Amino acid sequence: MIQFVLLAFLLHSTIAWRIEQHHPLQIPPNTQDPDYFHPSAVGGNAYKQGKDGAAVIVSKLFSKSMDEPLELRANFFFVNKVLQEYEIPGDRFSEPYDQVVTIKVWGAGGGGCGGGRGEETEPSSRLDEETGIVYLSEGFGGGYVTASFKLPIGETLQITIGGGGNTEGSQSDSLGGSGGYNGGFPGKDDGKSGGGGGGGMSTVEWNGTVLVAAYGGDGGGNTTYCSAYGGRGGSLRGQTKDAGGYVNTNLTLVDNDVKSGAQCPSEPLAFHLSHDSASFTWNAGSNQHSTSKEFYVHKYIVRLSTAELERDGEETNFCSHYDVHEHILSDPTRSNDNATTSMSNLHPQTSYCLQVEAFSVEGLSLGKRVLPFTTRPAPVNEWIKMDVRQTVPSDISANSVNDEQSWCEYSSIRPTGRRGHSMAVINDQAYIFGGSTVKCGCSYDSFFNETRCSRKNVYSDELWQFDTISSRFSLLHDMSSIDETTPRGREQHSATEMPDGSLVVIGGMTSFNDDLTIDQESNVLGDVWRLPNPHHTSSFVFSGIGDEARESQAMELTSGKISKHRLYVSSEEDVEMCIADIQVKISLDHDCPKDIHYISLTGPDNSSGINAHESRYRETKLYISSIGSQKNDCHASTLNLVFSDKAYDSILSYSDIPTAGEYRPANSLMSMFDSWPVDGEWTVGIAQSQSSHLEEHRGRVLDWELQVKGKPCHAKANWQQLSRQSNFPPRRMHTAVAIGNSIFVSGGFSDHHLDDLWRFDYGPNTWTELNASASGKPLPMNGQTALLGQFGLLVYGGIQPLGTKEHLADLWLLDVFENEWSKVPIARNHSMPRGRYLSTIGMCKSHDVDRMNHVVIVFGGDGGLLHNSYQDSYGFMSNAFFQDVWMLSLGGISGSMKERHREEHCDWRLSLNSTTQREWNASCGWSESNNSSPDECSWDEILVMAWCKEQYQSFYMEYAH
Repeated sequence: MIQFVLLAFLLHSTIAWRIEQHHPLQIPPNTQDPDYFHPSAVGGNAYKQGKDGAAVIVSKLFSKSMDEPLELRANFFFVNKVLQEYEIPGDRFSEPYDQVVTIKVWGAGGGGCGGGRGEETEPSSRLDEETGIVYLSEGFGGGYVTASFKLPIGETLQITIGGGGNTEGSQSDSLGGSGGYNGGFPGKDDGKSGGGGGGGMSTVEWNGTVLVAAYGGDGGGNTTYCSAYGGRGGSLRGQTKDAGGYVNTNLTLVDNDVKSGAQCPSEPLAFHLSHDSASFTWNAGSNQHSTSKEFYVHKYIVRLSTAELERDGEETNFCSHYDVHEHILSDPTRSNDNATTSMSNLHPQTSYCLQVEAFSVEGLSLGKRVLPFTTRPAPVNEWIKMDVRQTVPSDISANSVNDEQSWCEYSSIRPTGRRGHSMAVINDQAYIFGGSTVKCGCSYDSFFNETRCSRKNVYSDELWQFDTISSRFSLLHDMSSIDETTPRGREQHSATEMPDGSLVVIGGMTSFNDDLTIDQESNVLGDVWRLPNPHHTSSFVFSGIGDEARESQAMELTSGKISKHRLYVSSEEDVEMCIADIQVKISLDHDCPKDIHYISLTGPDNSSGINAHESRYRETKLYISSIGSQKNDCHASTLNLVFSDKAYDSILSYSDIPTAGEYRPANSLMSMFDSWPVDGEWTVGIAQSQSSHLEEHRGRVLDWELQVKGKPCHAKANWQQLSRQSNFPPRRMHTAVAIGNSIFVSGGFSDHHLDDLWRFDYGPNTWTELNASASGKPLPMNGQTALLGQFGLLVYGGIQPLGTKEHLADLWLLDVFENEWSKVPIARNHSMPRGRYLSTIGMCKSHDVDRMNHVVIVFGGDGGLLHNSYQDSYGFMSNAFFQDVWMLSLGGISGSMKERHREEHCDWRLSLNSTTQREWNASCGWSESNNSSPDECSWDEILVMAWCKEQYQSFYMEYAH
């Protein structure tokens, strides 16, 4: 017997990585592991199939809220002949964002030899005299691999488990056994007998990269009983088969215990690191109790180097000039307890050294560890060009407009370049309407008997949706039909988000040509249209058992098994609904809640849904028990738990399962089920361990329910016209800002500059002219787009009205209380958008969870003179229209418009009986029922009131009054 072992260094009492292969034994390596599930990976006897492989994944979580890491109980994976998945558990809303994941994998066993002789003969063995290896008729056991990795939470691992090698061929004319699933090779056929098939390998991958692979065992053969050779076990190409497996050592955790010889304390691990703070954890080390008690750890002294890293030759980095940061007392009887330290007021992108020294009760130094680290760069303002994802081919489609014309170069994937459009972002969905753009008009020439096409400038009436999370465009309304049920194509209009999620479009400029082509006779509009939120949401509650049936249908839990309760859900809506938000409520009785291994939720089949290219079913873990919880006593309890991504506490903050409350689940619900169909079969699963006690612990699910907020899976535009004829003067390029259910419209152009101020009251749909006070232009630009956000008023782009008429890409920020403008600095380490005007800007949720930056997106615009384009009779250059999408991360302005403004300026403004409120009602809120002339309404006061009410929105800037 020979045993091949590749053994890496230890990490905090756990193996960083190891590969084993017992050759040529039938029994696989490491069967003494407590996570080994017998008889996985065992080689088959003669005429017997080898056993399938297996995988075990264990996560260890680190968090500032925990005194020590929380080690979750193992997840087991067995052969399924399909790709299986494991989502890294953890809390997305608290640091750290990496967790330690330990993976144990067994390859499948090879099949035993068989076939051909048809004699009742005992399988015999063969001795290789040169090597001393005894070859048996049995198949060989699969290889074993274990490794630890630091992986981001929410990431998904792909698991493929190898199938056991067969003893019979897949084809009737072959004596050799077929290879096992996932790479096993078939056994040979020498005409007299058939070798066993090789076992398949088991692999775990992350984003297409193999982390570990345990190779399959070889099939039995080459003996006096079965002369044919067995098939080789499955393995990775280009890797050594005899090693028994593969570990991606570039991604494994690194520890210096073996290299340095030091055992106390353990290597510090950073579980929080930002531009100005850091936190670390460690313990006494793996050999603490192998020494005398006088060498137990009594305290740690933590020091921090304020000097930069120095280099000694070409190998050693070291720090000097340490300052004492903290003294930490340790309980010498609890060597596995983790100590933690945190530090703040660090400098961005600066190198430091953390030194942790352990001392005995006698003051003897037991060892020290040094961990060099570098803080992250300070948050900055930076442009990032977004990569728009296309999920279907960009085909040309023709849409009939009249008898002889059709639009060509028409994309159903993304909008063509345009200017003067509008964009509003609602729940991370950007809705883009209208704009001047270029289409290709085609007509049939009967004289030449051919279709001729030419480029045309048109006013678009398209409505596009851009998902800022997935970076995908969807066309909600196209230009295939022009009628009175939808607004005409236009540009330089306003589109304002209302509290109910609707968009209100006002005015703009259009053409009354049938095909919406632009000519010298453009028309200014004064109509008002409403677009109900295409992704309107509806709330549903679906009960898994229900009050009336609770006693008769309560689900009994079975020890050592996964108990599942299925619920078929139907939203009974006219359109297919998808998940916009979801939470799960579970009530159960249990004699010993610590026996609950995990609680899971599985969504319905999505083979025909909007995400059908992804896996058909999705399962997420709501709760995973920890190893530490198994040491506690049993206490009968009734559990009433709510799992929601919006909860304040994480379920992973507790070593024991809580009895009641609302918690963020072990895996995010929305990361798994966002935009997943509501209708279908939902399943809650509860895995209960086999009780280690003599008595049988009983449990049952009393009830569970889904609380779902649904949205249409396929958005649809249903326009409604609110106002057609009124005393409101038509206009374009005006400024429109919503406060409550009122829209304040200022300035703009008709055939001349307008300097008036109007209020549109949404609901009664009436216009009221106000008494506008004089306000100066903040910046001498035309065609600027603005965004009112938590940080203040952000203004982008524009064109200088005089002189060179240069198109700018500048960003300016206004503090609406101080009335001071400041230019926003931009990091120059990335590409930047070209200068433009009549583009659009909108704010979405943070895409950078770590820094929680404000994130802004920009689409389209007119680059005009930058491209030396030909200027047509209308006055714009069609080939200078942009169709790019940019993301602006505003990490450097997080301190602007601080909350003190809200306390100092907003509380009394919003008070119903305040003097300011009465002044507002007499000016900006004036109506004809006041029986008095309106007081002056200040545009500055409108911006302040919108900010105080937290109605953040985007609009064109045109101070022309």
